[in-house]
Amino acid sequence: MSINNSLVGQFLIASPSLKDPNFEKTVTLVCEQNESGSLGLIINKPLHQDLEEVISQMNLNEIDTKEISFLQGGPVGLDRGFVIHNSGLWKNTTEVNENTFITSSRDIIDDIIDGQGPNHSLFIVGYSGWGPGQLESELMTNSWISAPYDPAIVFDIDTDSRWEKSIDSLGIKSVNISDQIGHA
Repeated sequence: MSINNSLVGQFLIASPSLKDPNFEKTVTLVCEQNESGSLGLIINKPLHQDLEEVISQMNLNEIDTKEISFLQGGPVGLDRGFVIHNSGLWKNTTEVNENTFITSSRDIIDDIIDGQGPNHSLFIVGYSGWGPGQLESELMTNSWISAPYDPAIVFDIDTDSRWEKSIDSLGIKSVNISDQIGHA
């Protein structure tokens, strides 16, 4: 896949055959794809670490954990935080597509705490990374299914339903997909 056919701003849905515990039944928003590799953030994996420890390490003690979802974006960089949000620009904001932005600077957290943040946001700890050509290879072996981005899946669907809803958005019922995808 050439970079002209970039997956940035699209979903990667883990196929039922992908049994890696880091990615099983995940939906990943692709945030970056270039000759150096790819970066994505899982949007449906609740953070299993002690949330209080993460909040303390990242100096987020003022945050109301009822107002923002904390998710594990992948197995890499668990000391890094990202906020996926639907509007606004902060110090370190990247536009993924017209409906979604990712910010990795503290100023968005401060604005969320002060009630000046975006309408919808997810706090992501860590990320998913692929080396040059790795993601393309995994797509060729049917480990992933690419799907168009849908902001409703990110911001309006509960975490537990995002995998099924992402597959359903392709016109396929998740219960009808074999875990033997790609195997004859």
